[in-house]
Amino acid sequence: MKLGFIILTIVIDKLDKEGIIKHKDFDARIYKDERFILMLQMMPIFSGQPANRNTLILVFIEKYMESLTGQKVRYMNENTKEKEKRKTAGVNGIDTTNDSKLDMLDRPDKTEDYWEARNMTGSFLEERLKKHKGFSWIRVEPMFPKFDDMSFAYKNKIFSVLIDVGYSKNENLTTQEKDRFIKECTTHNLIPCIFPIKNKKTLLSLPNDEWNLYDIRTNELVNPLVVATDEKVMMSDYEFNNMAVGIVKDYIRKEKMKFESYCDIIGIYPQIWFKDENNEMSWIYVIYSTNGKFSNVTKELDKLITGMPQFNGYIAQVGLACAEKDGPYRGAGFYIKFNGIEKIYSAHRDTRHGYGIEIKIK
Repeated sequence: MKLGFIILTIVIDKLDKEGIIKHKDFDARIYKDERFILMLQMMPIFSGQPANRNTLILVFIEKYMESLTGQKVRYMNENTKEKEKRKTAGVNGIDTTNDSKLDMLDRPDKTEDYWEARNMTGSFLEERLKKHKGFSWIRVEPMFPKFDDMSFAYKNKIFSVLIDVGYSKNENLTTQEKDRFIKECTTHNLIPCIFPIKNKKTLLSLPNDEWNLYDIRTNELVNPLVVATDEKVMMSDYEFNNMAVGIVKDYIRKEKMKFESYCDIIGIYPQIWFKDENNEMSWIYVIYSTNGKFSNVTKELDKLITGMPQFNGYIAQVGLACAEKDGPYRGAGFYIKFNGIEKIYSAHRDTRHGYGIEIKIK
């Protein structure tokens, strides 16, 4: 198969040199999991024009790719085409901490086993925690890119949970996943817990005092009831950011706009994707302040607009004032000031592009 791709690359180079087709018509990438994606712009075919030499060449390449992969070519519609544009732009956003676009390997296609395990994990923890005062979910909604799967607070501790769908703890997570998990949790004072899961029967057989949470650093069992105390612990930047993003998410849904996705990792912007009142794909840059003064983010906004000119851009400013004099500590009340989102950029869409072809090789 690899020889076939080499031959295809040579053919494309030759066609490019002869001016028959251009490299810009192709978007080919090989991912870590060895999926190969090729997209061809097929405007002449889809615009109803008669087939000419160029379109016949493209059709030949299409059939050749099918013979290599053993899979039928899937034609993209407008919705999937826009998703690919977002991937190319580095959605969920731009990592401003190192001025690079996000690695799309961070957005895997999750299996049914994963989603089932995720639901089982949430239900299991909910049943344990609802019996105790001082528990609250920090984040349970799926998020990509991510460093964990869900997180919850009990008293003064926050437990970050990464699900390991397999036979035992720590066996099915990559080194990259583990390192990122530990780094984010250490930075933001979270307890990094692995939740290994095989099946529902295994969970139901656990004793009532066992939580199936393992500290990834020591592999020791974690019991939130033992670890958490009443001592006041100051909130981290991650917690403020999570709170602000959550407020804007709720606003989007309340205003009947279509929420698409979000990310609350510090340094990843924009944090929210949604479809605005005109049903156009848009992003929101969320800023929070705990003292009434908002940071100047002009440079970050310029990067987003320049890097993703095909999408509308909005900004949301969220003021968070702790209601406690000795705050802001975990569990304290807050006064919130938020006046909605403000549009800062209108996209100029080029609607003349044709559809593409996407081929996946697993």
